[in-house]
Amino acid sequence: MVTMKQALLISFIVLQVVDGATTAVILARGGRELNPLVRFFIEKIGERTALAAVKTLAIVLFCVIYDPSPWWVLAALCALYVVICLRNVWVLWRQRGEPR
Repeated sequence: MVTMKQALLISFIVLQVVDGATTAVILARGGRELNPLVRFFIEKIGERTALAAVKTLAIVLFCVIYDPSPWWVLAALCALYVVICLRNVWVLWRQRGEPR
């Protein structure tokens, strides 16, 4: 049986993949990264490498705080990324008719 915290960990990992994939498409369509830290890494090491590194780091940090943190802290982080992913989908929807 999967515990609440395990479900949140799985959700967080899936959300990181969705955020990374949708961000990559947005950038390929001429969009820009809004997070200044991620934008810095993109400028220094390139889109794919930066996105992979940042998403991997986010997952590792989530795993570090996973055990000692109460479930609601983990749920709040997942909720934040749900909002980010929904915004990315909204941006992709708005970009759909624009020339590349």
